[in-house]
Amino acid sequence: MLCQARLTNYHKTKTKIGTQTKWNATYLKLCDKEAMEGSDLCARCAQRPTSARNQITMIHGKLSEEIPYTSRIYGGDWYWDMVQQYGEPLDKQWLELAKQAQLEGEKRAGAKAWRIPEREAGRLKEKKKPERPVRTKEEIKPVEQEEAIDEMPPKKKLPPAPPSQQLPFKPISQLMQESSEEPKMLPTDRQKLWKENGVWICETGFTFAVKEDGGIGKFLGKN
Repeated sequence: MLCQARLTNYHKTKTKIGTQTKWNATYLKLCDKEAMEGSDLCARCAQRPTSARNQITMIHGKLSEEIPYTSRIYGGDWYWDMVQQYGEPLDKQWLELAKQAQLEGEKRAGAKAWRIPEREAGRLKEKKKPERPVRTKEEIKPVEQEEAIDEMPPKKKLPPAPPSQQLPFKPISQLMQESSEEPKMLPTDRQKLWKENGVWICETGFTFAVKEDGGIGKFLGKN
C-alpha cells in the first residue's frame, strides 16, 4: 500500500487568495513511498511534524482525515475562511489543478477518503447559531422583594468558642484616667528647676508648689 500522507510542494504550488497579497494557498501532493508494515504511513511521513511554519515539512493529516486548520491546502477550513473573506484565487488553472489533486487523493484512500464537504457557491455554508427564545413582558414575572427574602436560607449562628479558646482578659471599659499622683523628678529628667517666690519653676515655664519638706508639689500652671 502506498503512503496515505497528505503533503504539499508549497513553493511550487502556492497562489494568492483573491485580490490580497499576504495569504497563499497550495494544493495536495501525494507521497510516492510504500507504507510501513502495519501502518498507513511511510517511515519518513510518520516522523513529520503535524504543525509547522514550513508547509513542506509537515504532514497535513492523512488522506482519510480532515485537513487541519494549520494547513494551507485547498479544501481545508482555513482555505474556505480565506475565500469567504477575500474571494477565490484568480488563477483558474490553479483551481483546476487543486481539484484534480484532491480527486487523486480520494482515489488513493478509497472508501476511507476524506472528501471536501458540499459547498455553496464555493464557500463554506455558514453555521447558524441557535436562536435564543424571546420572552414577552407577560412571560417575565417580576420577583417580589418579600418572596426573594423568603427564599434566602437563614443565616447559621456560630456556636460559642470553647473555654480553652476564649480570651483570658476582660474588655477595657475605661480608656484614660487622670493621675492623682504629684509630679516627681526622675533621674532621666533634664529640665532645670529652681525656686523663686515660693514656687518651683522649670525652664519650660511650668510652676509647681513647694512642699513642706522643700520637694516639688502640686502643678500650678504655666507662666
